[in-house]
Amino acid sequence: MPSSTFPDIHTLRFKDEDVAEAGLFVTQTGASHILVNRISRVRDKDDQKFYNWYDVTNFPICQVANGTILVNTPIDGTNVTINNLLYTAKTSPTNPGDFLIGGSNTDTATNLTDVINNDTRVGGIGYVFASSFTNTVTLGSSLSEDGGDGTTLTTSNDTLLNVTPDTGFFNNGVVDVKNIQWVHRTLRMQKDFDFSKISDFFPLVNITPANPQLVVIPLRNEDAFIEYSVFFFWDSFVGTLPTDLYFGTVEVEEGKTPDFPNIPTGVTVLDQTLVARQIKGGVGGTTDPPTGSTRVYDYFVLTTS
Repeated sequence: MPSSTFPDIHTLRFKDEDVAEAGLFVTQTGASHILVNRISRVRDKDDQKFYNWYDVTNFPICQVANGTILVNTPIDGTNVTINNLLYTAKTSPTNPGDFLIGGSNTDTATNLTDVINNDTRVGGIGYVFASSFTNTVTLGSSLSEDGGDGTTLTTSNDTLLNVTPDTGFFNNGVVDVKNIQWVHRTLRMQKDFDFSKISDFFPLVNITPANPQLVVIPLRNEDAFIEYSVFFFWDSFVGTLPTDLYFGTVEVEEGKTPDFPNIPTGVTVLDQTLVARQIKGGVGGTTDPPTGSTRVYDYFVLTTS
């Protein structure tokens, strides 16, 4: 049986001012883990500005097409077809694909798993690997993304060897979108800015990011502020492609609509979230919030050029 291989790991190195040209990088799968490391902060010899150098590493994780078999006291001759190969429950296995009916459903599931994983026959597409827990056998395709969705899976008796899905094929292979999209900003923020509130930013109205991740790196600590380098990643999208993420803290008089001072003119706002964090001031009265008060918000605004 062929050995499993891990998808490639991709690393992109860039500095702050290179963001426009480094806005996406290739991955092999539709799901990923991303690690951002700041390598150094150095002064450029030409313009004498300081730049942050980063390594952005994408560790792909691929969800392959899959299916399951629930073993429920099969009798001699009960069979399943997996990837065009026949596997038959037998009291005395003799042929390739035969698996022993054990003393319990767990034993039988283990025996079926071993036969599948040690099968040297050539199936329809790729090959299939298996694992078992109690009486359930979980099957996966060797083909990445949705390539294994055409793997056949049928049963001769849906009670004794119940298969899922019941469409005759594996399913749930992840489509390879090839590009990790991301936006990056270096911002000087108040020390009490609550980055955990980014969870309130999903789901977005106009896009549906897959596997969204926010990576925040503190760069320089001042009296009341911290300079951060912030990355917002997602694997795929539906709708208009965002080009930037803005966030900050704004204080607004109660009852008035806040504006976002660091967002340039000429951009289109795709979505925005305001997270009220604090009410300040106000005099007397019984209203809530107090009359004359202001409200402090953390805001997140996704835009496109």
